[in-house]
Amino acid sequence: MEITFNDKKILIAGAGSDFAQPLIPEFINDTNKVGLAVFTSADRLTNYMNKKNVKIFSSDLSIPENGISLVENFVEWAGGIDIFIQLTGKVSNPCSFESLNVTDWNHDLDVNLTTPFFMAQTALKYMPPYSKIILTGSASAGQHGGGLKTFAYGVGKCGIGRVVRGIAKYSGDKKVLINCIAPGFINTRMHIKAGKSPSDIVKRTETVPLKCAGEVSDVTSLILYLVSDQNRYINGQTIVIDGGDFL
Repeated sequence: MEITFNDKKILIAGAGSDFAQPLIPEFINDTNKVGLAVFTSADRLTNYMNKKNVKIFSSDLSIPENGISLVENFVEWAGGIDIFIQLTGKVSNPCSFESLNVTDWNHDLDVNLTTPFFMAQTALKYMPPYSKIILTGSASAGQHGGGLKTFAYGVGKCGIGRVVRGIAKYSGDKKVLINCIAPGFINTRMHIKAGKSPSDIVKRTETVPLKCAGEVSDVTSLILYLVSDQNRYINGQTIVIDGGDFL
């Protein structure tokens, strides 16, 4: 089943993430307009800086108002928006529940929940029928509240599933489809950033029923289908990609 994208206006928030890297080439052609939003990993987008119909936006999405401005600036540049994909996520300070402070709590909720909500809310204002929105949750957060050192992150990512369900009820009248992807233990840089050691990662892999971590392509192939014209009826769902880890 070949999936292609033509005459689409596509915004990816978190374009420097591991999940974004294989997605971006699927969208770049002479007919699409593609916005790539990045803040700390701009070096991963150097190949796209001079591409036709591609614009790179620098935005600190730990601030919800910046998320709103990002979407509005993209719409002004592209002349609309058909697809919005949010791939951002961050753990401010991996620590125990007892050590979590107010600053880190608020920061993680803003990055992982509040800003994604307001970006989706803003995008919806400009979207024509059968546009698509993807927000990113977490299999671990949805089932178990996240890891022992990532409590606020887990709360934020768990909330994304509820955001998607709520928006889907409203956006149905507009024929805009919104879904949440919830990756499980996927082979990305996020684990090291969250405080896991190489030995932690090996041990964690052994707990997955398939005895292996998932690959980025396991997630991105699903995203491509969900935002394609072939998806006409999957809406308001949180789809877990975890190899059966949280059954």
